[in-house]
Amino acid sequence: MIRMKEMQERFKKIILLLTIIALYLGVYRLVQTINPVGSNLAIGLDRYIPLIPEFVVIYLLYIPMIIFVFAFYWNDYKTYRSMSLMLIAVISIAIMIYSAFQTEVLRPIFASTDFFTRLTNTIYKYDMPNNTFPSLHVALTSSITAFVYEKNTKIGIVLIPLTFLIILSTIFIKQHVFLDIIGGLILAFFIFKIKNIFDVKEI
Repeated sequence: MIRMKEMQERFKKIILLLTIIALYLGVYRLVQTINPVGSNLAIGLDRYIPLIPEFVVIYLLYIPMIIFVFAFYWNDYKTYRSMSLMLIAVISIAIMIYSAFQTEVLRPIFASTDFFTRLTNTIYKYDMPNNTFPSLHVALTSSITAFVYEKNTKIGIVLIPLTFLIILSTIFIKQHVFLDIIGGLILAFFIFKIKNIFDVKEI
């Protein structure tokens, strides 16, 4: 009986993970393609934010950060489920906003002269400059960090400075503008505040 329950929970966890991947790599990309042109939300402040290609490494750290958190809660089904549903809500709302109000960022053109500039230009090449408001980089990492901090303060304290650096990286490599960051933080705050609705008995 216990073995059967574990198998059912593992199946549900896989379904949740696949749903997140499908939304992020499927629907998100689809919206980018079918709705490629949007408004530029750059404000005066953005002109004073420098391009720092070295931050591209920090920008990419959000991927292992998310993987780590999923792995950390893999054996805690209820927590894993609540977190997954929270992230599904974050991504889904962001996609709805992109569909209704598309935005884009004007990225700089520069030569690939070293590892960091080459990596930044590679991101530019494979990631379209739209679907920017709210920033999913910001919304996902912020909501995850808040969630983890509430569950495990010690790990949360480690994630806070990393999340702060990831947020900075989005504007320092010119993937986002300042208002995209604000939008991502608002989305993360909203979803985290209502996260208790994801604590359901069954899915």
